[in-house]
Amino acid sequence: MVAGRHRKYRLLTAALHKVLARFADTRGHAPDGGEPGWDDSEWGQADYQFRSLTRRSSNLVSVLGPDGVLRYQSPSVERVLGYKRSERIGRSGFGNIHPDDAGPVQALFQALIETPGGEVTTECRIKDAHGIWRWFEIVGENMLDVPHVGGVVANYHEITDRKALEERLRYLVEGVPAIVYTAEAGPEATWTYVSPQIEPILGFTPAEWMSDPTLWWRRLHPDDRQRTLANEQESLEDDKTIASEYRMIHRDGHIVWLRDEAVVVQGHEAPPYFQGVLVDVTDRKRVEEALGSSEKRFRTIFDSAPIGVNLVDLETRVIESNRVLEEMLGYGAGDLKGLTMRDLTHPEDQALSHKMFRELLSGERDDYRLEKRYLRKDGTILQAHLSVALLRDDKGAPEFVVGMIEDITARKELEKQLRHQAFHDPLTDAANRALLEDRIEQALARIDRKSETAAVLLVDLDNFKAVNDSFGHAGGDQLLVEVASRLRASLRPADTVARLGGDEFAVLLTDVDGKRGAIMAAERILSALGEPVELLGDTTSISVSVGIAMSMTGHQSPTELLRNADVAMYMAKGAGKGRYEMFEEGMVTLRQWQALQA
Repeated sequence: MVAGRHRKYRLLTAALHKVLARFADTRGHAPDGGEPGWDDSEWGQADYQFRSLTRRSSNLVSVLGPDGVLRYQSPSVERVLGYKRSERIGRSGFGNIHPDDAGPVQALFQALIETPGGEVTTECRIKDAHGIWRWFEIVGENMLDVPHVGGVVANYHEITDRKALEERLRYLVEGVPAIVYTAEAGPEATWTYVSPQIEPILGFTPAEWMSDPTLWWRRLHPDDRQRTLANEQESLEDDKTIASEYRMIHRDGHIVWLRDEAVVVQGHEAPPYFQGVLVDVTDRKRVEEALGSSEKRFRTIFDSAPIGVNLVDLETRVIESNRVLEEMLGYGAGDLKGLTMRDLTHPEDQALSHKMFRELLSGERDDYRLEKRYLRKDGTILQAHLSVALLRDDKGAPEFVVGMIEDITARKELEKQLRHQAFHDPLTDAANRALLEDRIEQALARIDRKSETAAVLLVDLDNFKAVNDSFGHAGGDQLLVEVASRLRASLRPADTVARLGGDEFAVLLTDVDGKRGAIMAAERILSALGEPVELLGDTTSISVSVGIAMSMTGHQSPTELLRNADVAMYMAKGAGKGRYEMFEEGMVTLRQWQALQA
């Protein structure tokens, strides 16, 4: 994603360079400057190339002299920040940067102007015309020695929503009593994120851990290395979840048992990596090891164990439970005795739990572990990791079963949040492009198997810029949230609503009744979005243009189906807006579609 933004910055910079070259060749200052030697057609040709990239972009482009004074500001500054270009030209480029960020940004700038051809990337807060601080990612490039530029070209990409999401996620991650991480695979893996809990659990700060790619491998217990590496490799090959336990050596030398649960994330332009959670299970391991010792040791650990422990008979009735389990499930002392595991287990998990228990008694397995849901006394759900072992009498006959229950409710909630945030738009909570394309692929596969029909509708707001101009950034965001809500309300629960970016939405209709069904859905959308909208205490009207692309064979790719819907949507706009168009083969050539996108 970052690489994609940098390619866009390069395009903007190259186009700006060409504009300034035209400017210098004609020795003028602006098309309307009226100075001798200016050729309006030459300016228009160069300027059009630049404006075609910037007019719909949410990015800003500036050129600063070596003294930090703004020499150029792209037109998008008025739409994005609300400033007139004339208010900014000739002023310091650092004047509206947050005081806490201004010093580091200026220091980077000074270092950059001393590095011909150099490039830096930073993040900072910038105040808009309404006095609101907004976050931007800035890529600066030293072009002081480039003919016709002679300055530092800075590209600004707004990341305010991302920063807000990161802050919310940081509070969630740091509140979980486990290590949340993102890392590549292998003995010399790069860890791109590790939460602060690594310090109390393993004795290292996040900075120390991430700066040394070999630290994880060196602290991994030698006896567990090959097994752990094999688990990683198997997960990568099968694209499945890791669930393993291994020993790590704490900074001070003592052993820490960790349970590692992670998912494989396939990057679009990078190798696959793991995103997961490391839970300290040292206490549980001590309990498990001690269960093989004498009855006296067993009793001591049973009563003082920091996790839930219970004994059940061969009919799953609770014989005894420790205080921790009683508190976890909301029962008083001794109240669990006599209840069956069926009474305490979530209905949807009872079948698997019963199956594994019977396999334990029949000798098909010596023990088992699984994640399951328990029902607390008040009816709420406890997510737990259960370890079960069968204890036998002196003659080897099954006597009773011991279970160790670890509360993982907070961790499961975090995993759910991480999965949701990875595939949904943070503003509208609609699906993002990655999730939409995945669901389109699934729909196309079903078409091929079951002869179903699917449709993709591209929905674009007409004159969204006017709403932003009238109501500001907050009003624009409120409108986008309302549009997403109305789209969901006008469709079936099985259909997918996605936000592709800006004011552009997409809808996936599965198992739709041919073109008739898709057209009926488009008409419902036009009707729903045609109703007046309350924004910031005022009422306004909006309209949308809808492009429809059908798939009845399943042979298209998600990219092709979205492109066809995009073409039809532009045709709808060209035909007067506030309407829909159905894509037909031969409607437009690829070159014409690319021209529509420009």
